[in-house]
Amino acid sequence: MDIPTSSVRLAGDLSVPEGAGTLVLVARVGGGHETSRDLQVTEFLSRRGHATLLLDLLVEGEAGDRAAVDGGLLAQRLGEATAWVAHRMGDDVTLGYLGSGAAAAAALRAAAAAPPPVAAVVSLGGRVDLVDDDAVARLVVPTLVIVGGDDPFAVTLASALRGRLICENRLVIVPGATHQFSELGVMEQATHLAADWFDVHLARPRRVRARDITGEAR
Repeated sequence: MDIPTSSVRLAGDLSVPEGAGTLVLVARVGGGHETSRDLQVTEFLSRRGHATLLLDLLVEGEAGDRAAVDGGLLAQRLGEATAWVAHRMGDDVTLGYLGSGAAAAAALRAAAAAPPPVAAVVSLGGRVDLVDDDAVARLVVPTLVIVGGDDPFAVTLASALRGRLICENRLVIVPGATHQFSELGVMEQATHLAADWFDVHLARPRRVRARDITGEAR
């Protein structure tokens, strides 16, 4: 499905398991291993009963353009896509964000800009150094940061971020994991942590229906 923003239309892949009462927007930037990881995350969240919308924050031709991978631009696109989804679903919906790499920074910045209806954020090996101080100061949404224990750079960045956050937050360092979480078993551990965070922090006000978002009868 395509989601309109003020400048581009973003590609999204919606999955709504039977009886889902929450929706997690999984933001991504780039492809390759990240695509496989993001699909693994959405499949696991679906098995746990969360509807997911895997959202590409870049459009065709932008992936190799470093100027396009701008934290402010990505956050703006995510925020506009969120507003569109929330409008389609109604005022009583609560959403979650999950992002990796630069998409995690976009999720944190977008959540800081307009917390409702976003109720929880998960940064999975994210570039949290791309989150500016103003966004950190305004972030009130419960935030989980997951990093690999064998990625000292990410651990340093995440620890520094946590020291600045005023919202409810948790930092989990996964032993034996590098920044790609490609080691055997570590991705499963990380997705369990993310799902647990959303289970706790996302209210389930009503059933999520795909046709509310897509406008199509299912």
